[in-house]
Amino acid sequence: MKNYIKSLLDKWPLLLSYCVSILALILLIYLKSLSFELILDYIRLTWLFIFGGLIISTLSEARKLIMLKKDKLPRGNSFLELGYEDYIDKQKIKLNEIEHRLQSNYENRADYLKVWSHEIKTPLAALSLLSQTKEQIPANEVRHQVDIASYQLNLLLNYERMADFNHDLEFRQVDLLELIQDVIQKNMNFFINKNISFQIDVEPVKVITDAKWLAFIIEQLLINAAKYSSINKIIKINYLEGQLEIIDQGIGISASDLPRIFEPGFTGKNGRKYGAATGMGLYIVKRMSHKLNLSLEVSSVLQQGTTVKLKFN
Repeated sequence: MKNYIKSLLDKWPLLLSYCVSILALILLIYLKSLSFELILDYIRLTWLFIFGGLIISTLSEARKLIMLKKDKLPRGNSFLELGYEDYIDKQKIKLNEIEHRLQSNYENRADYLKVWSHEIKTPLAALSLLSQTKEQIPANEVRHQVDIASYQLNLLLNYERMADFNHDLEFRQVDLLELIQDVIQKNMNFFINKNISFQIDVEPVKVITDAKWLAFIIEQLLINAAKYSSINKIIKINYLEGQLEIIDQGIGISASDLPRIFEPGFTGKNGRKYGAATGMGLYIVKRMSHKLNLSLEVSSVLQQGTTVKLKFN
């Protein structure tokens, strides 16, 4: 009952207009000296329409209540209600799309974590096997397996950090040559294991960027170059006119795989052939490069090598 009274009060503009129309009719009758019976006829006629409208409205509301009890959403009567319903329907579609996207991201993330857990367990399993077959394990072999596990773990942590990437940026002037040398020194055991040497042609230059993430990008590119190169190969690092080039003498990338190397989880023919690939390294590199406003291009020829160009915009 309270809701019904409230709904009537909400219609006060209509009630006011009705009262004004009656006063206007009374004034017209008074000025024209007409019969006051016209007022009663007007009131009777209008109340007939009002009661008829109330009956139709009550039946409509009862129909809506019955539909709601059957878990069905009734259609509105007014243009405003229909507009709201269309808006709600559009929002439902958007929410369903967001839910589907989140579910897909969750499933992909779970798959990536499974792959990473396998890659991290591989060097640990190798160490366990060595400990069972040898009383003493060479220190360089231990370091190599630990470096592999540490590399995969860092890759996983950086993947997780991408969700809050913008809060982890600190742009400042960075000595590019010094940063490259630090990256090589950090991963020296990995390069020594394959006897990889570097030919660096980078003059001392400072670039404005985030040092930590740029180091991560260069580290990924250098490790990829070494991973898919045979032993005793040279990796060239050049810098000219705002562009850093990393050129290897590795196995190269097939023309069919090249357009997809930045897709998450894509390992390609090389990853399937040589193993130890999650397909996430270059995906993260591409995302990071975009955030740092760096242009990234990759060209490759099978059995000749790959060239990566990193342009500082």
